[in-house]
Amino acid sequence: MKHGGLGPDKRIGASGPPSLPLRRVNLPKRWAAWPRPGTIVIYNNSARIVISRSLFCYRPSMNTKDPRVIALRFNDCINDQDLSGLTLLMTDDHTFIDREGGGFQSKQTMVQGWKEFFKMFPNYRNTFNRVESMDNLVTILGYAYWSENKPFDPAIWTATIVDDLVQVWRIYPDTEENRRQFNLL
Repeated sequence: MKHGGLGPDKRIGASGPPSLPLRRVNLPKRWAAWPRPGTIVIYNNSARIVISRSLFCYRPSMNTKDPRVIALRFNDCINDQDLSGLTLLMTDDHTFIDREGGGFQSKQTMVQGWKEFFKMFPNYRNTFNRVESMDNLVTILGYAYWSENKPFDPAIWTATIVDDLVQVWRIYPDTEENRRQFNLL
């Protein structure tokens, strides 16, 4: 297979992932070690499939809506404690990652998790001050309201949107390092 001819409308054949639309992107020269062909890597906040030592591609998101709108809708469901809305907006392989890096995976697990969370924190709300997106990654700066005892809890959220659904919802501490990482300074 010749790798140089891949373009936005080309697809990898039977030897690669099944019929994923790909875009050609050159690997950064600063990388000391090149990933092996067939490896999926994260680069510029997008999943990339390594084709050769000098070329890798990624599956562009198949979103029909602005990813920011999906992330904001998801947050509205959190603020309204709308379990059915959250369920409709999660991918089957949905992953939630908290500030400590602990994760929960699968829609079914997270529906139960949100149900218990809403019982423990009935006044919980997120307020967003800034919402940015690049490709299918949405980055959000704001704060969480837990209760009158803890009314202002700064945080950074990221949402990975795939096919107009939230695949990953992650929360980070609002630190200067994290703001720098997500270009929120």
